[in-house]
Amino acid sequence: MNRLLLLVVFALSAASRPAAAAADWQLPAVERQEIAVTLMPAAHLLTGQSTITFAAGTRRVKLRLSPTAIIESVRISGTGIPFTFVDGDLAVDLPKTA
Repeated sequence: MNRLLLLVVFALSAASRPAAAAADWQLPAVERQEIAVTLMPAAHLLTGQSTITFAAGTRRVKLRLSPTAIIESVRISGTGIPFTFVDGDLAVDLPKTA
């Protein structure tokens, strides 16, 4: 079981577009997701944290977020891991030992 923690800060945005599916990416099997958000209307800001538990054996994850999102970190068990975030697509290769 892989637990992935995403720390996300983004401006409120209604922009969205369908994500293109790449042949080497599969839909991740999410076993559990916990989301905490804080809305700051005066600052036009929404901050959030999402903890996602993926099924055992999940190695690659691609999540679709608002393209205006700012990803502060991606962590597994408190340790930061590399990720890419391009045009709203957050891509993470999960380590085999997670």
